Amino acid sequence: MPTRGDVERKAREYLWTPFAHQGRIKGRRGRLDCVGLALCVADELGILDRHGVPLLRWDHANYAMQPLGEEILQICLDRLIEKPRTAAGELPRILAGDVLIMRVPSVLSHAAIASTVHGALGIIHGYGGGTRLTVEHRVDHKWMRRIDSVFEFPGVTD
Repeated sequence: MPTRGDVERKAREYLWTPFAHQGRIKGRRGRLDCVGLALCVADELGILDRHGVPLLRWDHANYAMQPLGEEILQICLDRLIEKPRTAAGELPRILAGDVLIMRVPSVLSHAAIASTVHGALGIIHGYGGGTRLTVEHRVDHKWMRRIDSVFEFPGVTD
């Protein structure tokens, strides 16, 4: 069984991969988007969804460049394990290896994998804005406000 550390390490293998909508190939000559990162990591680690079906890099390839509605959230609700909000409505504790669904800027259209950066919460994500690369950075106030939902890959251990 893969661990949270395995997910985090595997996601880091995709750092500096150029951004491309629906990209699913690692490396400087590859292409990747935010959904592709989570799927590629799961595929390489042999992770199954909550129904026992393999999560494959080429799954879910028919979404708009700027997904509308809650398409990415619905996929996660169907295939991953949601970490519920607290009774006060606050986000659950986010751990390295969690999958985060975010509003960018206000639409649920972005996914990232949680990481640890110098002891603080970070994210690894294929980012079409700014750098147009797969990057890792600390979660500042701006990024924390964007986090809408937190999910775990099924079967991943601490």
